[in-house]
Amino acid sequence: MNKFTLAAIAAVMASAGAAQATDIEFWYGNTGPVETAIKAQCDAFNASQSKDRVNCVGQGSYEVSMQKAIAAYRAKNNPVLIQFFDAGTLDLMLSDAIEPVQDLMPDVKWDQYIAGARAYYETSGGKLVAQPYNSSTLLFYTNKTLLEKAGIMQTPTTWEEVMDAARKLKAAGNACPFVTDGDTWRVLEQFSARHGLPIATKNNGYDGLDAEYVMNTTFAAKHLANLVEWRNEGLVRLAADTKAGNYTAAFNAGECAMMEQSSGSYAAAAKAFDGKYELTVTMAPMYKGYERRNTFVGGASIYVMKGRGKDEIEAAKAFLDFLRKPEQQMFFTANTGYVPVTNDVLDAIAKSDEANSPKYATAKVGVESMNQPATPATRGIRLGFYVQFREVFMEETQKAFAGQQTMQVALDNTKKRGDQLLRRFEQTYKGKKLP
Repeated sequence: MNKFTLAAIAAVMASAGAAQATDIEFWYGNTGPVETAIKAQCDAFNASQSKDRVNCVGQGSYEVSMQKAIAAYRAKNNPVLIQFFDAGTLDLMLSDAIEPVQDLMPDVKWDQYIAGARAYYETSGGKLVAQPYNSSTLLFYTNKTLLEKAGIMQTPTTWEEVMDAARKLKAAGNACPFVTDGDTWRVLEQFSARHGLPIATKNNGYDGLDAEYVMNTTFAAKHLANLVEWRNEGLVRLAADTKAGNYTAAFNAGECAMMEQSSGSYAAAAKAFDGKYELTVTMAPMYKGYERRNTFVGGASIYVMKGRGKDEIEAAKAFLDFLRKPEQQMFFTANTGYVPVTNDVLDAIAKSDEANSPKYATAKVGVESMNQPATPATRGIRLGFYVQFREVFMEETQKAFAGQQTMQVALDNTKKRGDQLLRRFEQTYKGKKLP
């Protein structure tokens, strides 16, 4: 047998091996720096071995990804892995379209996941249905340079201190002391969680589909009314009030001095501030007299969808194992600001040469915020048609900010319309038991 024959046989064998590689699709909903990081992880996984190949396909947004995945499942051409955001958890749990990751991967040390991330994606019995991935939480961002110019030498930790600082900033000529977009996740969900307040009965829906909204009767209603008053006083600006029409961009440009925002926004803020301003990131402010509780996890997790073959499931499990590695979580945190999802990663960061690097600024504070003492009201949100509820909340509260109705009327209307959504969801899944 000559060398050319051997080479030909080797080529055929290599081709056969490549043909046996299992290809799977992973659909995700992020754009910008987060999408760049996701693609980098997909490339790294594919380069790390030759047995499996993951094709990562961006869908543009969480909502679009969710809608397309369900439609694809019904048409029996769904991907094996799908990234779903926090608000879609109950819809996915009851869809019968997913396989709980803890059933598929029983040997994984799932108790290593930080409590705040686990709780949101667990069944009532404590079983994880999805693997937390790009996990964020709400943090408080300040432009330390602007604060110090106004004579504010300490980062505010309470809402009372935030507004005292806002008044000093305004007096110093700053037209945008504190900025927000009034988003449901920020001003209702995360506010209620860290203050230990329920959004709905039945422990925010965890104890049954017959829950009802109560956020119009809790201290959250007072906070939202305060935001209206503070805006009228010139202390708070909404996104539409800023030059850019985008509240994060306004903060990053130095137009606004303080904001509440996801930890996932850190990378962009740090890049924008580099060489211009000093950035601080701390836990979101509390009202005096309230004991701090855990903030909710934001972002999304990865689900394994039904309807795929054994080899595809094995490839999916291998990719999930890869993403769970400490070095991959550290890469994702450093490049996006999303927080690690397992407790061992904090130790890995602490032992690294870059333990005090700004790129890990959100890791410790974000995990600390989600690991604060929990209550039944701070486990998460398990309410039907919650994506639509968020839209209702925004529609009604924006009318209040515009002076078209009081904030209390806005919240009463939101409760009424939200309860109608819950009853429709309850009827849709009549007789179905919550997992």
